[in-house]
Amino acid sequence: MDDRPSLSQIIYVSALDPAVGPTELLLLLQRARVFNEQRQITGILVEVEGSILQVLEGEPETISALFDRISADPRHLRVLKLIQEPVEARSFGDWSMGLAEMSRADIAALPGMNDFFKGGRSLADLAPGRARQVLSGFRRGMWHARVDSGAVVAR
Repeated sequence: MDDRPSLSQIIYVSALDPAVGPTELLLLLQRARVFNEQRQITGILVEVEGSILQVLEGEPETISALFDRISADPRHLRVLKLIQEPVEARSFGDWSMGLAEMSRADIAALPGMNDFFKGGRSLADLAPGRARQVLSGFRRGMWHARVDSGAVVAR
């Protein structure tokens, strides 16, 4: 019997290259959705003023390979893996890759996060516990204004 976990989650943060604009980000997301659907990868991409927090869920080797690709992508700067762990179930199972664009005020609305962005901090400074706070807010629907074909748009 194989004791390896069948489902894992990677949570990472990065800074987008300033040359990546909203149009390129949306095109990247569209390509990612097709790629992810083919490989049974789910997750969410949170963007706040050029900072990225992303959750990848799927078979451990598949999401590890994807994370390696993302880490080598020159559009992602300062890539930092916060969490890689086996999970019992997907947190974003209905989304091939949801997108949430948030403001600093949205993040500050989370308990314990109100001081986070003082001094120009970015999502790249998130510790694993704070990353889980942000994701918990999404699971509870804190910023879901609408859901369109797998995309979540923050209020």
